[in-house]
Amino acid sequence: MTLEEESLLALKEKRYEEALAKLDQLLGYGVQNHEVMIGKLMCLMELNRYKEAQDFCESLLIHKDEHYYHYVHIYLTILFQTSQYQLLMNQVEQELESDLVPAEMKNSSSKLI
Repeated sequence: MTLEEESLLALKEKRYEEALAKLDQLLGYGVQNHEVMIGKLMCLMELNRYKEAQDFCESLLIHKDEHYYHYVHIYLTILFQTSQYQLLMNQVEQELESDLVPAEMKNSSSKLI
């Protein structure tokens, strides 16, 4: 079993500390695929390490890759969970101003405003 498979299995089995350690190891080796990024975000959130999750998510948002709106969704969830409502509203407004927002996200995000 590969390290990535081990990390995803640990995540699935709710062994978040172990999964996070393995995911951080993968990132240290330069593995930067979407599953690893999402896995790390999930672990941090499940471990109530929201500041780290927010910082990591913000670093992912900078790249605006093909998974950008998935990261935006997680970022908005982090902001909501940590009661950062002004930042949440600012991010939603900023995203809604973009013509690139997928329709399904536009519909769900506009309900927040």
